Amino acid sequence: MTDLSRNTLWTYSNPGSSPLNFINGVKMLPDGNFLMTIGLGIPFNTPIPEGTINEIREVNLAGNTVREISINDLNSELAAASCAECHVTLGTFHHDVKPLPNGHWLVLADTAMVLSGTSSPPLTNAPATTVFGDVIVDLDQNMQPAGAWNEFNHLDPDRHPMGLPDWTHTNAVVYSKG
Repeated sequence: MTDLSRNTLWTYSNPGSSPLNFINGVKMLPDGNFLMTIGLGIPFNTPIPEGTINEIREVNLAGNTVREISINDLNSELAAASCAECHVTLGTFHHDVKPLPNGHWLVLADTAMVLSGTSSPPLTNAPATTVFGDVIVDLDQNMQPAGAWNEFNHLDPDRHPMGLPDWTHTNAVVYSKG
């Protein structure tokens, strides 16, 4: 962070290997802490390389981790969650995380499905294809999933503006007070 004269006021060092761990979606929280996504930054179609950090992290001004959740921990929580849309396996966190006024976090992650003309949802006029779509997970203050929104349950994969396999390539989460 810099002031208007471009003097550095605060930095946060990449906690791992720069080619593997991008810091995205950094947001300042009301208490002065920072919330960020650390990971590959894009949907990934091969095993995630060793040493990759794949988490949502809150850090204080000293750069100390206040709380964090890894993709593996969130996948475990989603498997045990009661909401129907929570039953999804996530691959990577990417691009954005949005703190909400109620203290929850909306986190953006990807999931993959093999789609074909006979799958649900169907993908017509294409051979069976692994398709990456995005999921928004609502995490409460205790890092428990309060809900999820999975693109595969709401959007038509035959409409693929980014092409396949990176179907929608969501970059941001925007909250609009209803």
